[in-house]
Amino acid sequence: MAAVWHPTTLAIRDCTDGHYHFVDHQRYLDAWFEAVGIRQKVTLVVHDWSSALEFSWAQRHPNSVRAIVYVEAIVRRFKSWNESPVKERSRGQRQSTAAGEDLILNKNVFIEYLLP
Repeated sequence: MAAVWHPTTLAIRDCTDGHYHFVDHQRYLDAWFEAVGIRQKVTLVVHDWSSALEFSWAQRHPNSVRAIVYVEAIVRRFKSWNESPVKERSRGQRQSTAAGEDLILNKNVFIEYLLP
């Protein structure tokens, strides 16, 4: 019998300095796997930016992974913004600045712009 487990992602208040850092999420995911006791035959189902976390976990725990299922996943590190489409590049660059927090938290850019 298989079981499905899904970790909840960190809220910004849970991060070390009030900002999202990959390493904070990585530590959180590692602790989650430890807490629920999942250590072998893991099938990871990953999507979007959190795929980088799961791929990282899989790379660091290769003997625990049975399979990886992914859609719209980040499969490798971008070497530069030039690898992104121009439209996405400018949006991504804006989100990586101090104004990015306002775009995401106050202007709700993901809901208002990306989902419709």
